[in-house]
Amino acid sequence: MTSKNLFFNLMKEDLKRRLWAIILASIVFFFFMPVATIAILQHYLNRDITNIVLKEQLTERAIEVIGGYFGNPVNILFVFIAGVGAIICGISGYAFLHSKKQVDFYHSLPIKRETIFFVHFIDGVLIYLMPYTAGLLLSLLLCLLFGMASGELLLMALGGLLFFLMLFLSFYLFTILATLLTGKMIITLFGIAVLFFYEPLLRILIETYQSAFLSTLYEGAAASGNISALTRWFSPISQYRWMLAECKNGGNFWLVILCFAIFAVILLAACVFLYKKRKSEKAGVAMAFAVSEPIIRVLIAIPVGLGFGMIFLMIQATSQNTSAALWLAFGTVVGAFLAHGIIESLYQFDVKKCLSHKFQMIGTVAVTAAIAMSFFFDWFRFDSYLPQKEEIKTMAINCYTLTESQDYYEDGNYISGMTYTIEHMALESFDVAYEMAKLCSTHTAEVRGDSDFSWPEDSYVTNIIVKYELRNGKSVYRQYTYDIYEMMDLLAELYRQEEYKKQNYQVLKFSELGAVVTDIECVKEMKKVHLTLSQAEREELIAVYQKELMAMEFSELVTKPPVGYMNVEAAMPDRKYSDERCSYRVYLYPSMEKTLDFLGKHGFDVNKIATAEEVEVIHIQSKYGEEDIEVTDPEEIAECMKYLVYGELAGVMPFQKGYSFSGVVVFRIDDYGNQWDGRYYFSELPDFIKERIGWAKE
Repeated sequence: MTSKNLFFNLMKEDLKRRLWAIILASIVFFFFMPVATIAILQHYLNRDITNIVLKEQLTERAIEVIGGYFGNPVNILFVFIAGVGAIICGISGYAFLHSKKQVDFYHSLPIKRETIFFVHFIDGVLIYLMPYTAGLLLSLLLCLLFGMASGELLLMALGGLLFFLMLFLSFYLFTILATLLTGKMIITLFGIAVLFFYEPLLRILIETYQSAFLSTLYEGAAASGNISALTRWFSPISQYRWMLAECKNGGNFWLVILCFAIFAVILLAACVFLYKKRKSEKAGVAMAFAVSEPIIRVLIAIPVGLGFGMIFLMIQATSQNTSAALWLAFGTVVGAFLAHGIIESLYQFDVKKCLSHKFQMIGTVAVTAAIAMSFFFDWFRFDSYLPQKEEIKTMAINCYTLTESQDYYEDGNYISGMTYTIEHMALESFDVAYEMAKLCSTHTAEVRGDSDFSWPEDSYVTNIIVKYELRNGKSVYRQYTYDIYEMMDLLAELYRQEEYKKQNYQVLKFSELGAVVTDIECVKEMKKVHLTLSQAEREELIAVYQKELMAMEFSELVTKPPVGYMNVEAAMPDRKYSDERCSYRVYLYPSMEKTLDFLGKHGFDVNKIATAEEVEVIHIQSKYGEEDIEVTDPEEIAECMKYLVYGELAGVMPFQKGYSFSGVVVFRIDDYGNQWDGRYYFSELPDFIKERIGWAKE
């Protein structure tokens, strides 16, 4: 008998032995593919519709739904089938390694171990792939018979087949790895759980510790992407999350396939190597490789200990004082001790053996406690980090309040102002930014661990993000909480820098971005106007606005509300669709005389039209549970109008502590019988209103 015949005979015998798995897979895929397809088709076709256009629309919708069912990577049903199927195929294929009798039989055959390995490996893949393919083909045939076939449907179905096959292989390889490392079924199941969930849970644990103890941690995607890129290969769950993100964000699917193929080949080679090195007499023992026992024990005991420490800390309900440190240390010691002992008992199948490796246990407990304390006390000086100036190439700094009202557009999507500026800003003249970062870093180091610290009542506390691009190529991010009133002079100096302002306002970079302004809408208190401008006039207006925005002083930004704003629509070169437009809201300030003059000549006069004579009544909401106040006296209305700020513009002024009271201003009926009202906020309350509401109560 040739080795080739022997290989296929072994495959045939193995498939006979696992016939139950083939039948189970066939039943599952039959019901969730052809039967599900019939149900979808019936939903859309079982309708008495004579309108041809409507019928075509329903047909297109049915094709879309069926394609989404088979090709959607978020289809939890197929994800579950791939994961559970991989576990069943992996365990059933290599469960013989747990039986001394079966191991002796297979290893006595005149065939290489690699061949035996691949017989079971290929059979496991076929048990999943053959019923899947058969069910998919039958489903597509049903669609063809009912006139629902299309090239798009075929591509989506094949894309889904490829995606879920990769997902199956990921779970399958990790299941085989767990089976090869262990010698008993119960330990194999524990091993599968560890390999599947260790990396995701460890990531959550690390993020929990960082959030709890590192007050300057910036959780932006770019700051943590490098770690995620490495650790995602340590778990099939993390791999699925990565592949899903790439598919949803329009990533290169062929690159995903290539990366996964490299990973699968490496892990498959590791499994073959372990199978060849595994001794036959290891069947029936807990771990097949003694060298892996301390490694696995320590890698599990440390996170368990850290988890216990966090649980005790949460029960204690604080993360700052000395007692919190003691509870954290106590929890980590107890957790690491118990985990180490339980794992050792599982290895030996004897509870009395839980203390077999005392020195290793002591070392593990000590390391676990040290890791927890390093986070608690910031031994690595994460929160007080401040590089030397000569180490920095460029800096970015972002004050949240300065960018929260701005619009940003990139790669076909809108993103937050904070994210955009912190990623794109690169200040080469960063002396002012460095001084601001130094203030924040010094303050954080001083108050860290002080549970009694609180900001004064007259503070304006906001988030400040800093990014250092170091000369060694490394990017370092920090996020601080600081009283902005303590650095207003520095912020004003920074705002005067042309480099900073240009990188903080995307509208100032229209020329660099290749943006083409296609429409401009102007808005103020009671008026909204679409300007009918030529392309040259739009470009002229934007150029004038850019120049005056660059010249605007910081003092005006923080002390005067805008008099209106423009919604600027532009076509960007990186848009996803040819007809897509992005919209920017840019604010108009009193000092922008040339811009306002240009707008006035083209039909948008920003002169205040809401006068006291036009107002009928002002409704002021009370904060004290009393009845709302109504102001109808003309003199009192005129007094109120000095302090009212239009609602859409009131929140734009940065570093304002907010408006204590708001009011609804109801204007008189105009000559056409129309009446308009709007929400306004008081920058300051008039004295007569303070008297009515009993201002002393506040």
